[in-house]
Amino acid sequence: MSALDHFARYHFELQLRLKFREDVGDTFQVFFSRLMSKTHPGDFQPTRPWGSAGDRKCDGYLSSKRTLFQCYAPDELTLADAKAKIIEDFNGALPHQSKFWDNWVFVHNAVDGRLATDIVQLLEELRKQHAMVLISSWGYEEIRRLVFALPINEIVSLLGPPPQLQSFANLGIRDIADVLAQFGGAPSSQTDDLRPTPAGKIEFNRLSEATANLLRIGMSRADLVKRFFDTHPDPELGDRVVALFRAEYAKLREQGESPDHIYDQLFIFTIGPIQTDSVRTVGGYAVLAYLFEQCDIFERPIPPAAT
Repeated sequence: MSALDHFARYHFELQLRLKFREDVGDTFQVFFSRLMSKTHPGDFQPTRPWGSAGDRKCDGYLSSKRTLFQCYAPDELTLADAKAKIIEDFNGALPHQSKFWDNWVFVHNAVDGRLATDIVQLLEELRKQHAMVLISSWGYEEIRRLVFALPINEIVSLLGPPPQLQSFANLGIRDIADVLAQFGGAPSSQTDDLRPTPAGKIEFNRLSEATANLLRIGMSRADLVKRFFDTHPDPELGDRVVALFRAEYAKLREQGESPDHIYDQLFIFTIGPIQTDSVRTVGGYAVLAYLFEQCDIFERPIPPAAT
């Protein structure tokens, strides 16, 4: 793969995490159906409710594998609701099993793809009770593998076009100003930690390879962000922006978000939810890299004690 292809991959990883996290309910089911239709053209059959028959507890069917899919992606996946949903949907589909399906897949959007132990146990109980069928669950990792098995044009149709790596080289002070304009009215606050980035900060914060590389690529223009703050007529703007991002980072960390999801949400915080402007997108990557490099966001590794 070329450098451009690598950058597109890192960008697509971020976009997929955002979509997986933010698409809920019917929106998640539509995304899943689009993905399966692309990975299994002519084989996967999306379904929808039809009159009094409903959808027969089926959100999609893979004919060649006799596999039935049931999606569950609420705004908040609670244990009790998830267990009730699994039991209701599986029992509702069971009368059609012998003629229709041999495999039943529970597709979910649980945070980081991890299901609660009670749900894993429930699925295992269903397997023991119904040994004639194969029961499994799909989360983020299963969906990620399907997405990145597609040709790039199909990934673009799912996740939108990636910015060009050349956009970093073309980035200017005015572009950084456009990204940071929304933070100009932040309240005054003094920052006191502008020490250089310690070695190993990316590894210490357990960031994925894709996120780590987005930070490294963004660092190629972090100097531009520094120049913007150094030459701005308001000498306190940088301190105010830093304070806002520190507060947002602390809030996300207190909520128990994973390091990658914290980065994702800070990216949205930086450029906004609509990411159609390639220049604004790479500007956002540069701003986050600058703040990471200056130790304003994410955790600083603790240096070893002197001996």
